[in-house]
Amino acid sequence: MLDRLRAMAVFAKTVETGSFRGAARALGLSPSVVSHHVTQLEASLDVALLYRTTRRLTLTDDGKKLFAAAREMVAAAERGLGEMPVEGLDPSGHLSIAIPAALIAETLYEDLAAFAQAFPRIALTLHSSDAQVDIIREGIDVALRAGVVARVAGGLCGVACECRAHRARAAARRVPRRTAALSCAGGRGLTAAAWRRARSA
Repeated sequence: MLDRLRAMAVFAKTVETGSFRGAARALGLSPSVVSHHVTQLEASLDVALLYRTTRRLTLTDDGKKLFAAAREMVAAAERGLGEMPVEGLDPSGHLSIAIPAALIAETLYEDLAAFAQAFPRIALTLHSSDAQVDIIREGIDVALRAGVVARVAGGLCGVACECRAHRARAAARRVPRRTAALSCAGGRGLTAAAWRRARSA
């Protein structure tokens, strides 16, 4: 099959240029190699595709049919190659990211906004859910997962962290029981009420 497809491309170029020599120049081959491809294609199909004279090549009826198909085949291949990203150009396409809702933070949105500004030709889709996602079936390109989880009030929550701004405003708590007094930014799967119940237990 691959040999036939290659021969069809050579045959199409031969018809377009009007000679084996012209096709050879366009394809970077020798005239004998071009002639061999066309002859082998005719033999495999058991039909004559070209009338050959010392001055010109003329398509047979079968040759006209095959030339139309061969020309469309080459054009389709060229269109496909033309749609591929060219090295050195800005990245483009679609990027799908999955992240647990508990990990969503303002800084993440800031980073994504900066990424979108730096690469405007990339369409970003953010999937935020605590449910398990089949990254293959859903077409996810990047999936972030929480590395450490703990069971709190019957559910899952992420690792407790304190932001710098909060640390500057609140006194240091060295006794675990006193962390119940700290404010909590609730998220999906962890509410402030659940945090207080868990820490005061």
